[in-house]
Amino acid sequence: MQQLKERPAFHEKLPILHEMYGRYFLITAELLKQAQESGQLTFDDIYKTAEEMGYSETALKLPYILTQEEEDGHALFQGDGVAFKAIVKPDTRPLSLLERRWLATILRDPKIGLFMDDDEIAQVSKLIRDSKGSNAEPLFNEEDYIRFGVGHDSDDYYDADFRKVFRTILSALRGKSVIGIEYTGYSGKQRCKQVMPLKIEYSMKYDLFRLIYKESKNGRDVILPIRIRRIERASVSSCEAIKDESPDMEKVFVSVSNENSSLERAHIRFANYKVSVKSVEQDKRILHISYPHYEEDELIEVILSFGPAAQVVDPEHVVDKIRAKLSRQGVILR
Repeated sequence: MQQLKERPAFHEKLPILHEMYGRYFLITAELLKQAQESGQLTFDDIYKTAEEMGYSETALKLPYILTQEEEDGHALFQGDGVAFKAIVKPDTRPLSLLERRWLATILRDPKIGLFMDDDEIAQVSKLIRDSKGSNAEPLFNEEDYIRFGVGHDSDDYYDADFRKVFRTILSALRGKSVIGIEYTGYSGKQRCKQVMPLKIEYSMKYDLFRLIYKESKNGRDVILPIRIRRIERASVSSCEAIKDESPDMEKVFVSVSNENSSLERAHIRFANYKVSVKSVEQDKRILHISYPHYEEDELIEVILSFGPAAQVVDPEHVVDKIRAKLSRQGVILR
């Protein structure tokens, strides 16, 4: 008698559109979880969850399939028509191969260590393994990127001190707490002050993180940025609540032609700003770009990287800044 070969785990053969990865499975898993936590569910509870999580027709059919005995045995809840108890325990669906490969890709990004500690990374690393213990291949690697126009003074995401400061700031933001920061000023002197962190901002052009904070100066509150790498130490100094505030926003109008696929590149380079698009001609658009006032110089450099394909239309002070910058470059190149 021929011996049967070992069959692969069921979830490893599932295609991406298998029902186990679909909406009905997620709704059923949620209902089983609710039933385990509360002991029982009413039919109205089941109907409401199916209506909120499902499609327009889901609540018309799924609650009846789950609560009424049928020949194919779909009923997972038993009851008297009013209250129902689950007859199976809730379970989590296995990750698909695509999801495991996506996680493997994320784990290769050095910035992941800023948001997760080593134990959390180790736990996620277990999820990307298949039943034989082999890790899923990432969707792409670092060498697959072609980078251009990026500064050479990016943050060191493997530096332990940098990670510690970053995670302290991140914790303060989540807890809406005031923090004390120690840093070296531009004059070289050590400085220490208490600030209200508003958000952490990433610069795609320079590959670095900044802390946007609020402090009181001369009796008025101002919102300022500081590069996180400049902060040597950070500590949560109080639990004072922080109001959600946004920095003063400016707007620039940039005309972009489709020369050398500039329109396609513009959608990538300006992705970290709020942009609205107005069509002017078939191969030209005017972009309305909103940006924090302290990012003006960086935005100007991004605009200049497009060469003659991008032209600032308004406001005049940005046009003047670009003219002055180009004039200085012309002097240097002579």
